[in-house]
Amino acid sequence: MNTWYLILHAGPVVKLVMLILVLMSMISWYIMLSKYLLIRAQGKATQKFTELFWQSRNIHDIQQQSDNVGHCPQKKMFLSAQRELDKLLKERNDIPPRKEDIDIIIRILHKTQTSEITKLESRLPFLATTASVSPFIGLFGTVWGIMGAFQEIGIQNSAGLNTVAPGISEALIATAIGLVAAIPSVMAYNYFLRRTRIIIADMETFEHDYLNSIRRYFLH
Repeated sequence: MNTWYLILHAGPVVKLVMLILVLMSMISWYIMLSKYLLIRAQGKATQKFTELFWQSRNIHDIQQQSDNVGHCPQKKMFLSAQRELDKLLKERNDIPPRKEDIDIIIRILHKTQTSEITKLESRLPFLATTASVSPFIGLFGTVWGIMGAFQEIGIQNSAGLNTVAPGISEALIATAIGLVAAIPSVMAYNYFLRRTRIIIADMETFEHDYLNSIRRYFLH
């Protein structure tokens, strides 16, 4: 009656339910780990780039030194906007940008920001799905296992503990695995959703800071 014995001798349907739940749990843990490492690395890169942005007195110096900074959304926004700004200045022989040019830069910033948000939110729906669906999949395995236990009662014409215990035990293991898959997923989803919102707020703040720098640099 140990756990491994019950899992190995469970019915095919309950085994399939357990396998699905284990796979969902493994994928969820992979997503959680990769997301955590990504956000951690981006956090360090963001701190370095922010310090570089405020310490440098020239926008072009930031471009040159940004190679030493890892990937972060603010850096991607800055480089995308600067490429467009350099293109506009080159086309107009270094004439300072006008208001409509600033509008173009704003659209570039928004486009880059949207792309970065999409990357941050990628694979999070799987965590939400695992969190919401896993308990029900486990419950299905439990119900199926209990049905098997009742069928065993009918076959053996006995309701003794030895008859029903194995079937009910393996059924409850399916529910337990479902909860083990769901609980970390819902906690991780809420954590990453909160971190994503913070990063989005930081990107919006950087957009305003960058545009203010452009206006001071060119439109003073």
